[in-house]
Amino acid sequence: PLRMLAFPNTEDYLVLSKIGEIWQLSLETQEKRLVLDIKDRSFKLGEAGTVGMALHPRFGDANAPDKQLIFVFYRSKPDPDEWDEIGFNRLSKFTWDPETQTFDTDAEEILIQQYDRSTWHNGGGMFFGPDGFLYLSLGDEGADEYQVASTQQLEGGLFSGLIRIDVDNNPDVSHPIIRQPQANTTPPDNWGETYSQGYSIPNDNPWQSPEGEYLEEFYAVGIRSPYSTIYDQTDNQIWVLDVGSDVREEMNIVKKADNLQWPYKEGSKDSETHAKPSPLIGNERTPLFEYDRSIGSAVIGGGVYRGSKFTSLYGKYLFADYVSAKLMALDFENVNDVQFKTLIPNLTNLSIELPEKPGITGVHILDDGNILLTVVGEDFTQP
Repeated sequence: PLRMLAFPNTEDYLVLSKIGEIWQLSLETQEKRLVLDIKDRSFKLGEAGTVGMALHPRFGDANAPDKQLIFVFYRSKPDPDEWDEIGFNRLSKFTWDPETQTFDTDAEEILIQQYDRSTWHNGGGMFFGPDGFLYLSLGDEGADEYQVASTQQLEGGLFSGLIRIDVDNNPDVSHPIIRQPQANTTPPDNWGETYSQGYSIPNDNPWQSPEGEYLEEFYAVGIRSPYSTIYDQTDNQIWVLDVGSDVREEMNIVKKADNLQWPYKEGSKDSETHAKPSPLIGNERTPLFEYDRSIGSAVIGGGVYRGSKFTSLYGKYLFADYVSAKLMALDFENVNDVQFKTLIPNLTNLSIELPEKPGITGVHILDDGNILLTVVGEDFTQP
Protein backbone atom coordinates (compact mmCIF):
# COMPACT_ATOMS: atom_id res chain seq x y z
CA PRO A 1 0.00 0.00 0.00
CA LEU A 2 1.24 3.47 -0.96
CA ARG A 3 -1.56 6.03 -0.95
CA MET A 4 -5.09 6.58 0.36
CA LEU A 5 -7.99 8.74 -0.82
CA ALA A 6 -11.42 9.30 0.69
CA PHE A 7 -13.99 7.70 -1.62
CA PRO A 8 -16.84 10.19 -2.27
CA ASN A 9 -20.39 9.41 -1.08
CA THR A 10 -19.12 6.62 1.17
CA GLU A 11 -17.27 6.22 4.47
CA ASP A 12 -14.66 4.17 2.63
CA TYR A 13 -11.17 4.87 1.30
CA LEU A 14 -9.34 3.97 -1.87
CA VAL A 15 -5.96 2.34 -1.20
CA LEU A 16 -3.35 2.23 -3.96
CA SER A 17 -1.14 -0.84 -4.14
CA LYS A 18 2.27 -0.59 -5.77
CA ILE A 19 1.76 -3.81 -7.73
CA GLY A 20 -1.10 -2.33 -9.81
CA GLU A 21 -4.25 -2.49 -7.72
CA ILE A 22 -6.70 -0.06 -6.12
CA TRP A 23 -8.91 -1.34 -3.32
CA GLN A 24 -12.05 0.12 -1.80
CA LEU A 25 -11.55 -0.29 1.94
CA SER A 26 -13.92 0.07 4.87
CA LEU A 27 -12.02 0.95 8.03
CA GLU A 28 -15.11 0.20 10.09
CA THR A 29 -15.72 -3.35 8.85
CA GLN A 30 -12.14 -4.06 7.66
CA GLU A 31 -13.58 -5.31 4.37
CA LYS A 32 -11.94 -4.55 1.04
CA ARG A 33 -12.94 -4.85 -2.60
CA LEU A 34 -10.75 -4.63 -5.71
CA VAL A 35 -11.90 -1.77 -7.94
CA LEU A 36 -8.93 -1.40 -10.33
CA ASP A 37 -6.48 -4.08 -11.46
CA ILE A 38 -3.73 -3.16 -13.93
CA LYS A 39 -1.16 -5.74 -12.87
CA ASP A 40 -1.18 -6.96 -16.48
CA ARG A 41 0.46 -3.70 -17.60
CA SER A 42 2.19 -2.29 -14.50
CA PHE A 43 5.89 -3.05 -13.99
CA LYS A 44 6.14 -3.62 -10.27
CA LEU A 45 9.78 -4.19 -9.30
CA GLY A 46 12.39 -1.88 -7.82
CA GLU A 47 11.07 1.63 -7.22
CA ALA A 48 8.63 1.29 -10.10
CA GLY A 49 4.98 0.29 -9.96
CA THR A 50 1.65 2.03 -9.71
CA VAL A 51 2.63 5.01 -7.58
CA GLY A 52 0.07 7.81 -7.97
CA MET A 53 -3.70 8.34 -8.09
CA ALA A 54 -6.18 11.22 -8.02
CA LEU A 55 -9.94 11.29 -8.39
CA HIS A 56 -11.53 13.91 -10.62
CA PRO A 57 -12.85 16.75 -8.41
CA ARG A 58 -16.41 15.97 -9.53
CA PHE A 59 -16.19 12.25 -8.91
CA GLY A 60 -19.39 11.17 -7.18
CA ASP A 61 -21.40 14.09 -8.59
CA ALA A 62 -24.52 12.63 -10.22
CA ASN A 63 -24.76 15.73 -12.41
CA ALA A 64 -21.36 15.06 -13.98
CA PRO A 65 -21.51 11.55 -15.45
CA ASP A 66 -18.50 12.20 -17.70
CA LYS A 67 -16.32 13.14 -14.70
CA GLN A 68 -16.42 9.79 -12.91
CA LEU A 69 -12.71 9.32 -13.48
CA ILE A 70 -9.56 8.28 -11.69
CA PHE A 71 -6.10 9.32 -12.88
CA VAL A 72 -3.26 6.87 -12.26
CA PHE A 73 0.50 7.22 -12.68
CA TYR A 74 2.42 3.99 -13.22
CA ARG A 75 5.39 2.29 -14.85
CA SER A 76 4.71 0.13 -17.91
CA LYS A 77 6.48 -2.03 -20.48
CA PRO A 78 5.46 -4.87 -22.81
CA ASP A 79 6.36 -7.61 -20.30
CA PRO A 80 5.55 -6.08 -16.90
CA ASP A 81 6.78 -9.10 -14.94
CA GLU A 82 10.30 -9.20 -16.40
CA TRP A 83 13.06 -7.10 -14.83
CA ASP A 84 14.39 -4.30 -17.01
CA GLU A 85 15.56 -0.80 -16.17
CA ILE A 86 13.89 0.70 -19.25
CA GLY A 87 10.19 1.36 -19.59
CA PHE A 88 7.48 4.00 -19.87
CA ASN A 89 6.07 6.35 -17.26
CA ARG A 90 2.34 6.60 -17.87
CA LEU A 91 -0.41 8.93 -16.76
CA SER A 92 -3.74 7.32 -17.61
CA LYS A 93 -7.39 7.82 -16.80
CA PHE A 94 -10.00 5.16 -16.10
CA THR A 95 -13.79 5.54 -15.99
CA TRP A 96 -15.99 4.28 -13.15
CA ASP A 97 -18.51 1.64 -14.22
CA PRO A 98 -21.63 2.03 -12.04
CA GLU A 99 -22.89 -1.44 -12.94
CA THR A 100 -19.78 -3.35 -11.84
CA GLN A 101 -18.80 -0.74 -9.24
CA THR A 102 -15.24 -0.85 -10.57
CA PHE A 103 -13.00 1.19 -12.85
CA ASP A 104 -13.04 -0.05 -16.45
CA THR A 105 -9.51 -1.19 -17.28
CA ASP A 106 -10.45 -1.93 -20.89
CA ALA A 107 -11.21 1.74 -21.52
CA GLU A 108 -7.86 3.11 -20.36
CA GLU A 109 -6.94 6.43 -21.97
CA ILE A 110 -3.20 7.17 -21.85
CA LEU A 111 -2.53 10.91 -21.45
CA ILE A 112 1.26 10.77 -21.11
CA GLN A 113 3.63 8.00 -22.17
CA GLN A 114 7.24 9.00 -21.52
CA TYR A 115 10.10 6.62 -22.29
CA ASP A 116 12.45 6.45 -19.29
CA ARG A 117 15.81 4.68 -19.08
CA SER A 118 15.65 3.92 -15.35
CA THR A 119 13.07 2.46 -12.99
CA TRP A 120 14.14 4.88 -10.24
CA HIS A 121 12.96 8.41 -9.33
CA ASN A 122 9.61 8.25 -11.09
CA GLY A 123 7.75 10.66 -8.79
CA GLY A 124 4.00 10.15 -8.90
CA GLY A 125 2.67 12.56 -6.28
CA MET A 126 -0.50 14.10 -7.76
CA PHE A 127 -3.57 16.14 -6.84
CA PHE A 128 -6.22 18.42 -8.28
CA GLY A 129 -5.82 22.05 -7.26
CA PRO A 130 -8.62 24.53 -6.54
CA ASP A 131 -8.16 25.73 -10.13
CA GLY A 132 -9.43 22.33 -11.34
CA PHE A 133 -6.07 21.44 -12.91
CA LEU A 134 -4.17 18.21 -12.32
CA TYR A 135 -0.69 18.54 -10.80
CA LEU A 136 1.80 15.67 -11.16
CA SER A 137 5.38 15.48 -9.89
CA LEU A 138 8.02 13.78 -12.05
CA GLY A 139 11.54 12.52 -11.26
CA ASP A 140 14.85 12.97 -13.03
CA GLU A 141 15.13 9.68 -15.00
CA GLY A 142 16.95 7.99 -12.19
CA ALA A 143 20.62 7.56 -12.99
CA ASP A 144 23.45 10.04 -12.48
CA GLU A 145 24.48 9.80 -16.13
CA TYR A 146 21.00 10.85 -17.27
CA GLN A 147 20.74 14.03 -15.23
CA VAL A 148 22.16 16.42 -17.85
CA ALA A 149 19.56 15.32 -20.41
CA SER A 150 16.65 15.15 -17.98
CA THR A 151 16.99 18.14 -15.62
CA GLN A 152 17.04 21.95 -15.80
CA GLN A 153 15.42 22.17 -19.21
CA LEU A 154 12.04 22.56 -20.91
CA GLU A 155 12.86 21.21 -24.35
CA GLY A 156 13.19 17.45 -23.77
CA GLY A 157 11.04 15.00 -21.89
CA LEU A 158 8.59 15.25 -19.02
CA PHE A 159 11.13 14.80 -16.23
CA SER A 160 12.38 16.56 -13.09
CA GLY A 161 9.50 18.89 -12.36
CA LEU A 162 5.94 19.54 -11.34
CA ILE A 163 3.53 19.66 -14.27
CA ARG A 164 0.06 21.20 -14.39
CA ILE A 165 -2.52 20.19 -17.01
CA ASP A 166 -6.21 20.69 -17.81
CA VAL A 167 -7.81 17.25 -18.14
CA ASP A 168 -11.21 18.87 -18.82
CA ASN A 169 -9.89 20.64 -21.93
CA ASN A 170 -11.73 23.87 -21.14
CA PRO A 171 -11.00 26.30 -24.02
CA ASP A 172 -11.76 29.28 -21.79
CA VAL A 173 -8.72 28.62 -19.59
CA SER A 174 -6.39 26.41 -21.60
CA HIS A 175 -5.17 25.63 -25.09
CA PRO A 176 -4.16 22.46 -27.02
CA ILE A 177 -0.79 20.78 -26.61
CA ILE A 178 1.76 22.36 -28.96
CA ARG A 179 4.98 20.50 -28.27
CA GLN A 180 5.34 16.75 -27.75
CA PRO A 181 7.72 15.35 -25.11
CA GLN A 182 10.87 13.64 -26.33
CA ALA A 183 12.63 10.43 -25.34
CA ASN A 184 16.35 10.73 -24.58
CA THR A 185 17.03 7.56 -26.56
CA THR A 186 15.06 5.24 -28.84
CA PRO A 187 12.98 2.49 -27.20
CA PRO A 188 13.34 -1.10 -28.40
CA ASP A 189 11.45 -2.04 -31.55
CA ASN A 190 7.69 -2.49 -31.12
CA TRP A 191 7.70 -1.05 -27.61
CA GLY A 192 5.78 2.09 -28.51
CA GLU A 193 6.50 5.80 -28.56
CA THR A 194 6.71 8.80 -26.26
CA TYR A 195 3.67 11.06 -26.59
CA SER A 196 1.07 13.20 -24.83
CA GLN A 197 -2.61 13.62 -25.66
CA GLY A 198 -6.09 14.14 -24.26
CA TYR A 199 -5.42 17.22 -22.11
CA SER A 200 -4.80 20.94 -22.58
CA ILE A 201 -2.25 23.45 -21.29
CA PRO A 202 -3.45 26.06 -18.76
CA ASN A 203 -3.05 29.52 -20.24
CA ASP A 204 -1.35 30.79 -17.07
CA ASN A 205 1.30 28.10 -16.80
CA PRO A 206 4.63 29.90 -16.32
CA TRP A 207 6.50 28.93 -19.48
CA GLN A 208 4.21 29.66 -22.40
CA SER A 209 5.62 28.79 -25.81
CA PRO A 210 3.25 29.55 -28.71
CA GLU A 211 5.89 28.53 -31.24
CA GLY A 212 6.45 25.16 -29.58
CA GLU A 213 9.96 25.86 -28.36
CA TYR A 214 9.27 24.54 -24.86
CA LEU A 215 7.07 22.00 -23.14
CA GLU A 216 4.38 24.16 -21.56
CA GLU A 217 3.23 21.60 -18.98
CA PHE A 218 5.85 22.55 -16.39
CA TYR A 219 4.79 24.48 -13.30
CA ALA A 220 8.12 24.07 -11.45
CA VAL A 221 11.47 22.45 -12.29
CA GLY A 222 14.66 21.17 -10.64
CA ILE A 223 13.32 18.15 -8.75
CA ARG A 224 15.06 14.81 -8.20
CA SER A 225 12.64 12.20 -6.83
CA PRO A 226 9.34 13.79 -5.73
CA TYR A 227 7.32 10.81 -4.54
CA SER A 228 5.38 13.00 -2.08
CA THR A 229 3.50 16.01 -3.49
CA ILE A 230 0.57 17.31 -1.47
CA TYR A 231 -1.76 20.31 -1.65
CA ASP A 232 -2.74 21.95 1.63
CA GLN A 233 -6.13 23.53 1.03
CA THR A 234 -6.22 25.68 4.17
CA ASP A 235 -2.98 27.53 3.46
CA ASN A 236 -3.22 27.14 -0.33
CA GLN A 237 0.27 25.65 -0.43
CA ILE A 238 1.91 22.95 -2.52
CA TRP A 239 4.34 20.74 -0.63
CA VAL A 240 6.95 18.83 -2.63
CA LEU A 241 9.20 16.49 -0.68
CA ASP A 242 12.29 15.50 -2.64
CA VAL A 243 14.21 12.31 -1.87
CA GLY A 244 17.91 13.10 -1.98
CA SER A 245 20.94 11.27 -3.31
CA ASP A 246 23.82 11.05 -0.81
CA VAL A 247 23.48 14.15 1.34
CA ARG A 248 20.07 15.70 2.07
CA GLU A 249 16.31 15.13 2.15
CA GLU A 250 14.26 18.20 1.19
CA MET A 251 10.87 19.63 2.12
CA ASN A 252 9.69 22.47 -0.11
CA ILE A 253 6.70 24.77 -0.36
CA VAL A 254 6.50 25.37 -4.11
CA LYS A 255 5.16 28.31 -6.07
CA LYS A 256 4.62 28.81 -9.79
CA ALA A 257 7.84 29.03 -11.85
CA ASP A 258 10.03 27.79 -8.99
CA ASN A 259 13.35 26.04 -9.57
CA LEU A 260 14.20 23.63 -6.74
CA GLN A 261 17.88 23.58 -7.78
CA TRP A 262 18.47 19.91 -8.55
CA PRO A 263 21.03 18.72 -9.66
CA TYR A 264 23.33 21.67 -8.99
CA LYS A 265 22.26 21.64 -5.33
CA GLU A 266 21.05 18.91 -3.01
CA GLY A 267 19.38 20.77 -0.21
CA SER A 268 21.83 23.54 0.73
CA LYS A 269 24.84 21.57 -0.51
CA ASP A 270 26.46 22.48 -3.82
CA SER A 271 27.01 19.68 -6.32
CA GLU A 272 30.59 18.68 -7.09
CA THR A 273 29.66 17.61 -10.62
CA HIS A 274 26.91 19.99 -11.81
CA ALA A 275 27.29 23.74 -12.17
CA LYS A 276 24.41 26.15 -11.74
CA PRO A 277 22.90 26.82 -15.17
CA SER A 278 23.18 30.28 -16.65
CA PRO A 279 20.69 31.59 -17.47
CA LEU A 280 18.58 29.80 -14.89
CA ILE A 281 15.02 28.68 -15.57
CA GLY A 282 12.53 30.17 -13.11
CA ASN A 283 12.99 31.37 -9.56
CA GLU A 284 15.36 29.61 -7.17
CA ARG A 285 13.55 28.04 -4.24
CA THR A 286 15.59 26.90 -1.27
CA PRO A 287 14.17 24.14 0.95
CA LEU A 288 11.90 25.04 3.83
CA PHE A 289 13.58 22.22 5.74
CA GLU A 290 16.25 19.61 5.07
CA TYR A 291 17.81 16.78 7.02
CA ASP A 292 20.90 14.61 6.72
CA ARG A 293 21.64 10.90 6.87
CA SER A 294 21.68 10.84 10.67
CA ILE A 295 17.87 11.15 10.51
CA GLY A 296 17.01 9.19 7.38
CA SER A 297 17.44 8.91 3.64
CA ALA A 298 14.01 8.82 1.94
CA VAL A 299 11.53 11.49 3.00
CA ILE A 300 7.83 10.57 2.79
CA GLY A 301 5.14 13.23 2.99
CA GLY A 302 1.84 13.40 4.80
CA GLY A 303 0.18 16.76 5.31
CA VAL A 304 -0.62 19.52 7.76
CA TYR A 305 -2.51 18.16 10.77
CA ARG A 306 -5.66 20.09 11.66
CA GLY A 307 -7.58 17.43 13.53
CA SER A 308 -8.78 17.61 17.13
CA LYS A 309 -7.60 14.18 18.30
CA PHE A 310 -3.92 15.12 18.76
CA THR A 311 -3.98 18.76 19.80
CA SER A 312 -0.20 19.04 20.19
CA LEU A 313 0.18 18.29 16.46
CA TYR A 314 -2.23 20.96 15.26
CA GLY A 315 -0.74 23.03 12.43
CA LYS A 316 2.32 20.85 12.07
CA TYR A 317 3.33 19.01 8.91
CA LEU A 318 3.49 15.24 9.46
CA PHE A 319 6.08 13.29 7.53
CA ALA A 320 8.11 10.10 7.69
CA ASP A 321 11.31 8.56 6.44
CA TYR A 322 11.00 5.30 4.53
CA VAL A 323 14.48 3.98 5.31
CA SER A 324 14.69 4.84 9.01
CA ALA A 325 10.95 4.07 9.53
CA LYS A 326 10.46 7.24 11.58
CA LEU A 327 7.33 9.37 11.94
CA MET A 328 8.00 13.08 12.51
CA ALA A 329 6.24 16.43 12.83
CA LEU A 330 7.52 19.71 11.40
CA ASP A 331 6.81 23.01 13.14
CA PHE A 332 7.11 25.60 10.35
CA GLU A 333 5.23 28.49 11.95
CA ASN A 334 8.47 30.46 12.08
CA VAL A 335 10.04 29.88 8.65
CA ASN A 336 13.35 31.23 9.96
CA ASP A 337 13.49 28.61 12.69
CA VAL A 338 11.82 25.43 11.43
CA GLN A 339 11.98 22.59 13.93
CA PHE A 340 11.01 18.93 13.84
CA LYS A 341 10.06 16.40 16.49
CA THR A 342 10.26 12.63 16.26
CA LEU A 343 6.93 10.98 17.14
CA ILE A 344 7.89 7.35 16.43
CA PRO A 345 11.66 6.70 16.36
CA ASN A 346 11.26 3.41 14.49
CA LEU A 347 8.23 1.31 13.61
CA THR A 348 9.98 -1.83 14.76
CA ASN A 349 9.87 -0.51 18.34
CA LEU A 350 6.08 -0.86 18.34
CA SER A 351 4.38 -4.02 19.58
CA ILE A 352 2.43 -4.59 16.38
CA GLU A 353 2.73 -7.10 13.55
CA LEU A 354 4.77 -5.68 10.68
CA PRO A 355 6.36 -7.03 7.52
CA GLU A 356 10.08 -7.74 7.52
CA LYS A 357 12.18 -4.54 7.35
CA PRO A 358 9.16 -2.22 7.29
CA GLY A 359 9.20 1.12 5.49
CA ILE A 360 6.60 3.89 5.72
CA THR A 361 5.17 4.72 2.28
CA GLY A 362 2.58 7.30 3.33
CA VAL A 363 1.22 9.37 6.22
CA HIS A 364 -2.53 9.79 5.86
CA ILE A 365 -4.54 12.27 7.96
CA LEU A 366 -8.21 11.30 8.11
CA ASP A 367 -11.14 13.67 8.50
CA ASP A 368 -11.84 12.33 12.01
CA GLY A 369 -8.34 13.30 13.17
CA ASN A 370 -6.87 9.81 13.09
CA ILE A 371 -3.53 9.24 11.39
CA LEU A 372 -2.82 6.14 9.33
CA LEU A 373 0.52 4.93 8.03
CA THR A 374 0.88 2.73 4.98
CA VAL A 375 3.75 0.29 5.37
CA VAL A 376 5.52 -2.15 3.05
CA GLY A 377 8.17 -4.76 3.68
CA GLU A 378 11.49 -5.32 1.99
CA ASP A 379 9.93 -7.41 -0.80
CA PHE A 380 7.67 -4.96 -2.63
CA THR A 381 5.91 -7.71 -4.60
CA GLN A 382 4.51 -9.51 -1.56
CA PRO A 383 1.00 -8.73 -0.32
